[in-house]
Amino acid sequence: MLSEQHSSTQIMEELLRLTTLLNTERDSHALLHSIVDVARRLTSAEVGRIFILDKTKRYLHQPISQNTHIASEIQGIKAIELFKQGKRNMQDITCYCAFTGKVMNIADIYQFSGFDLTPYYDYDKINQYKTSSLLAVPFRNHLEETIGVLQLTNHVSKNGKHYKPFPTKLETLVSAFAAQAAVTLNNMQLIEHNHRLIALLDKTNRELSEENQTLRKQIKAPQFGEIIGTCKSMKTVFDLMSKVVNTSATVLLNGETGTGKELIAKAIHYNGARKSAQFVAQNCTALPANLLEGELFGYKKGAFSGADRDKKGLIEYANGGTLFLDEIGDMPMDLQAKLLRVIQEREVRPLGALSSVKVDIRIIAATHHSLPELIDKGTFREDLFYRLNVFPIELPPLRLRRDDLPALINYFLNQYSQQYDKKISLMSPAALQLLNHYHYPGNVRELKNILERTVLMCENDATILPEHLPAEILQAQNRFDTTSLALGESTNLKSVVGRYESSVIRRRLEENGGNQTKTARSLGISRRALIDKMQRYAITSANQPTLSAQNSLSS
Repeated sequence: MLSEQHSSTQIMEELLRLTTLLNTERDSHALLHSIVDVARRLTSAEVGRIFILDKTKRYLHQPISQNTHIASEIQGIKAIELFKQGKRNMQDITCYCAFTGKVMNIADIYQFSGFDLTPYYDYDKINQYKTSSLLAVPFRNHLEETIGVLQLTNHVSKNGKHYKPFPTKLETLVSAFAAQAAVTLNNMQLIEHNHRLIALLDKTNRELSEENQTLRKQIKAPQFGEIIGTCKSMKTVFDLMSKVVNTSATVLLNGETGTGKELIAKAIHYNGARKSAQFVAQNCTALPANLLEGELFGYKKGAFSGADRDKKGLIEYANGGTLFLDEIGDMPMDLQAKLLRVIQEREVRPLGALSSVKVDIRIIAATHHSLPELIDKGTFREDLFYRLNVFPIELPPLRLRRDDLPALINYFLNQYSQQYDKKISLMSPAALQLLNHYHYPGNVRELKNILERTVLMCENDATILPEHLPAEILQAQNRFDTTSLALGESTNLKSVVGRYESSVIRRRLEENGGNQTKTARSLGISRRALIDKMQRYAITSANQPTLSAQNSLSS
């Protein structure tokens, strides 16, 4: 039934040996070698190769190649691309076998024109060999998925002196053998993969346990409601809040976008004597000037076209409570004059009204601008600034309060886990390290949005890994690593120090929007000293790239 080289007894012995081997071998590489060896002896093949599907399922790589004629191949068949230009690579015989699941039996590759057999011609030329017959059999698992291809070449004659085509009657035997070997190989791959996962899980759990202990030590009870902060700069903020909370003094909150200015304003209101009255908030950039005036001061019926009824303004609504004016630096100049009158006289006159209405309000204003600089530019009233700047509070950006990151991360993870009904309380050390190194141009608001997206990306009852984080976090880490490498390449100490100083100055200028005064203050040097260093390193405030521009360049 089979080739003349094998008796039925020999075939049974080989199959029994193979079955024993498949059930006892625990090393996948050794198993592959044995599979090729047995297949060659069953078919009298001089050459045997195995191609295995890689993890990306884009390539067939060759871990095993045996050639009786060549003890050590100079160069074997390279990894084969399953797809070319987005299409299946059906011109390659091994790929064709993998995709179709069909056994391919070619009598002589030099007389066959159905496939691109160039890799075999090149193999023969490099190794001074002659490939003749070729038999390719797919490895298919129990799900009928191809996980690799067994390839046998050069069927040797009984006297071993010449090559013959592989008999078609061998195809059934080799296919059955490959099916059994594929299932065993697939099971072994799964076992090895599970062992790696168990080891990784054990390592990660130990790291998470240590990290969670550290987090629990760092997390303290939040102050002023939802405001979290234990670093020195936030303690200063809390101290100032406690001094002004039970007064009616006007407060000016200075800080970058996303630092929590409205949250601070609400905390001052709801922890003070006015907490039972209204807290009314209005963003001065949210409406055009004419609509903002009507929204704040209100109007009488007939005051302008479309005013078909009386409307009470937000200033009146806030009577007895607090009016929070966010981004006050963007308020139009004519409205600034009217607001100044409200602060001075504690009364408001709606549009179209003949008389004013007395109001008892506390005003808390907020801005990310430097109001003194706006005064110099002529876009903000100096007298209004002095009225608002009674009790200023500077809110630190998140990059200057790194010690608060663990508590903030824990808080937002718990919040969004509950909101989206997910059991997510653990974060891998690698993901936590990425969050710790990120710059946060959007401050706490950006961190909050990042963690909300992360919770949505992470599976239920799973651990947050780096791949769950947004792309900008990973890109920022790559830029950090690249900069560190560049600084480390120079052996000249003066050059290294100069590069580092230049890098710090550029970053601080970017953080402060190019403002030299703020940058100098954050660096602890005079503005004159900063200008000298900027000239030395050819740095200009105007050419500082924004973070979004940096992202586009690095992507």
